Amino acid sequence: MSEVRNIDFKSVGIRRDDEVSSTTSAQNTPIGIKMPMQLGNNSDGIFAMNYGLKDEIRQGMRNLLLTNWGERLGLYKFGANLKPITMELASEQFDNELAIRINTAVTRWMPYVSLADLQIFPARRDEGSPVALIRARVFYAVPVLRIEKDAVEISFFIAA
Repeated sequence: MSEVRNIDFKSVGIRRDDEVSSTTSAQNTPIGIKMPMQLGNNSDGIFAMNYGLKDEIRQGMRNLLLTNWGERLGLYKFGANLKPITMELASEQFDNELAIRINTAVTRWMPYVSLADLQIFPARRDEGSPVALIRARVFYAVPVLRIEKDAVEISFFIAA
C-alpha cells in the first residue's frame, strides 16, 4: 500500500440503511428564535421559534435593516447603518442614499436575497414635534428557495 489512490466522490454511492427516515418532517425542526422574543409553547421550548425559511429570512432582513454599524458585537460593519441619514430627510438625496445603504448591506450580508422595490411612505409628524416617523417597505425575492415576492417594513424616526 505504498501507492496513493484517489477516489472521486461523484462516483461513490450511499447506503440505503444510512438514509434519514422520510417520516422526519422538516416542518417540525426549528430554524431560529422568533423576534421579538416571546415565551414558546410546548413544542417550541422556552422561546417561540421560526419553523420556515421564509419567516427566518424576513426576520433576518428586518434585523439587517434596523442594525447600525457598531451595534453587532464582533461585526462592526454589520447592518444598513440607516441612523446617520435620519438627519438628512430635507435633502434631495435621502431616497437615493436610503436605497444605496439597503442595497449595500443586503449584497454584503445576504447575497442570496434579490432586492426588487423600495417604497418610502411620507413622514408622519405630530404638530410641534421636531421628529417624524418614516416607513419604508423593501420588496425582495429569494430565487434559490422559490420565494418570488416578500416584503419587510421598517419604521424609524427622523429629524423633520
